Amino acid sequence: MVVLEMKTFKLKNKLGMHARAAALFVRIAQKYRSEIFIERNGQTVNGKSILGILTLACPMGGMIT
Repeated sequence: MVVLEMKTFKLKNKLGMHARAAALFVRIAQKYRSEIFIERNGQTVNGKSILGILTLACPMGGMIT
């Protein structure tokens, strides 16, 4: 069975998605067997990859899905 859930978030941290926040996100995402992806401005990355998340360069106020 395939279940797809999408949510959009606005980053409120004044540093945007910085290394510590990305590491915390990855640590939580890795607890799940699901595939997790993050998208910003048409670029999609693996939500379990800290390097992938950091390449999005998402600033404060940026939207991610």
